[in-house]
Amino acid sequence: MSGLQSLKTGNTEEAISYFKVAVDSFSFADSYYELAKIYFDKNTVQSRTISRKYIQKAIWKDETNIEYRLLQAKLMEKFSRKMAYHVYQNILNIDANCTEALFNLGKIKELDFYEYNNSVLKVGSDPSLSFDEFAIEDYLQAEGFFKRTIKSDSTCLAAYFHLSCLYQEIEDPQKGIPLIKKIIAIDPDNKQAYTYLGLLYYKTSQMDSSNFAYKNALKLMDEKQKNEFKYQSSSFLVDESLRKKFNNFSSIEFEESIEKFWQSSDPLLLTNYNERLLEHYSRVAYSNLKFSVPENELYGWNTDRGEILIRYGEPANRLRYRPYISAGGRTSLKLKTDLWFYKDKVLGFVDEYWNGNFRFSTTRPYSRHISQFAGDTDFFVKDLRRNEPENYEPKFIGPSINVPYNVVQFKNLDGNSRETDVYVNYAMNLSNLFNPDDKFPIAHKYGLFLLDGKSYVRNKKTDLLLKTKPEKNIKLGLNEEYQINSIGLKTKPDSLKMAFEIMRISDNAVSANHFYYKIKSFSIDELDISDILLSEEVNESGTSLAIKRGKLNILPNPLNEFTSISSIYIYYEVYNLSLDKNKTANFEQRVTLSKLEVDSGVEEIWSSVTDFFGFTNEEDKLTLINNYKAYNKNVPVYFQIDMSKYSKGNYILSIEVEDMSHKTTVTSETMLRWR
Repeated sequence: MSGLQSLKTGNTEEAISYFKVAVDSFSFADSYYELAKIYFDKNTVQSRTISRKYIQKAIWKDETNIEYRLLQAKLMEKFSRKMAYHVYQNILNIDANCTEALFNLGKIKELDFYEYNNSVLKVGSDPSLSFDEFAIEDYLQAEGFFKRTIKSDSTCLAAYFHLSCLYQEIEDPQKGIPLIKKIIAIDPDNKQAYTYLGLLYYKTSQMDSSNFAYKNALKLMDEKQKNEFKYQSSSFLVDESLRKKFNNFSSIEFEESIEKFWQSSDPLLLTNYNERLLEHYSRVAYSNLKFSVPENELYGWNTDRGEILIRYGEPANRLRYRPYISAGGRTSLKLKTDLWFYKDKVLGFVDEYWNGNFRFSTTRPYSRHISQFAGDTDFFVKDLRRNEPENYEPKFIGPSINVPYNVVQFKNLDGNSRETDVYVNYAMNLSNLFNPDDKFPIAHKYGLFLLDGKSYVRNKKTDLLLKTKPEKNIKLGLNEEYQINSIGLKTKPDSLKMAFEIMRISDNAVSANHFYYKIKSFSIDELDISDILLSEEVNESGTSLAIKRGKLNILPNPLNEFTSISSIYIYYEVYNLSLDKNKTANFEQRVTLSKLEVDSGVEEIWSSVTDFFGFTNEEDKLTLINNYKAYNKNVPVYFQIDMSKYSKGNYILSIEVEDMSHKTTVTSETMLRWR
């Protein structure tokens, strides 16, 4: 009683004296137990040895006391997981439903599984000995113990968490989601559960749910945790020149720089979340889960393995070489070594100090502690940080698809001559898509975004298209048909980033195209010309098609590909022509068609041209020369060509317009594929 009272007041040494008197005089089992606890808490090698002696005496006095045996098992874990395993098993022989024993048995087998999965022993030239069979057995035992724990105590949150981690490790994250949701139902403020739930949702491509989970996790983190998780971990990925400036940044400047980095990295603006940021959060969450060393207060994101995983994602394969002593010649210790295999590199990590913190493998010519990886990862990574700071392949809800598109620009003629009309024309493949049960087989959402230098959206246009319109279809073959659509924006001239995105409704398939683009500045008063728009049809009074320019309806062909069953219309606009005293503009059009291949086939093409007046054969080129009169300084021009007898191949179509009054010229060109 006196010893317990001393413990309550924090006087440990006095308590030890009282308990020693008690065991010397009366051999009380509970006094041995209290002494064992005190020395266990001191947490030194010597104190644990003393604790082991006292707890053993307590058990001799009371062999069925579960509390005594649980402390003994904890002590054994400091010496050997195998020894602790047997102690926990003995506890189950006394009480088969002891939750703590069941849970700790599960943890031991879980650690064994992680330790030996994808693990081999390779000694010299002998064949490698795989430990996978043992790892599978460990996995099954761990799963069984965790399930028994939950059955014994449905409020044991740690059991749900560890079982979920186990499922994630065998690449079955879906099974882990309901387990983590159970934790949150019991403890709604569990930030670790929300963080891990975000990872599991991301692994199963449930992006909206992943985003929601990570947002909740960040709300529950304190400022230090949030700073490390969201900002410090991101500093690996930015350009090295910017990273060097971070030391001179205020916390606000640092966070703004990271936020700008993530804005510029968003691969799909049509969604309400940043897929690249979700990938990053998931890499950090996984690193903290797998590579943290709590004994050293080291979080996984800030370890060597964590850095690599955050930069390049999870490797395609991993292999662990078991440690062994090489006694041939100069005795050496072959260290436990992890190898990570990426498609373009292999990296090695070594547990040099046997504390679970694997460091970059490096060559040590005179050391007796030797990595089992031949390369110098430490040196290689220094170069990687400069030349390849990160790698990320966008992950979307659905598959990636190719949607052919092109971008054309015209001068805005609706009142603001300093603006430019930009059209993105695209083709949705109708071939092999129709399903009798699907009323809207190519229903999709589109987005066109213009972003400034800070990656803020300056202009955008989005819409949802459900039905197909037959008048917008083009056929290139018997089984090759496309639905055409155009997205138009008016904007000021600038050099910026453009994002054109498609999300198909039926399967969430994605086409995401982000690129830097220069918006042209068309002249206000000097002769100028638009881009060339290759089209399937141009009419003045027919059905409204994809693009409306003045009185003209245009159906673009964004593939720039044509066949014998399709039509080829050329459309462009000329601006700021000179008007004579009769208010008439006179200009000459020179259309040049050049085949890209060395064997141009010009003779074959030349002999087939019967509908073009004014063609001349000049240096393996075909040139059509026409003279026009117009009564407006801004003139749309369109005409149709027949290539039915042309040789197959790629052609450069160039148009030169000369203002006959001022003898000034402008040119525009595009590529055309005839097949």
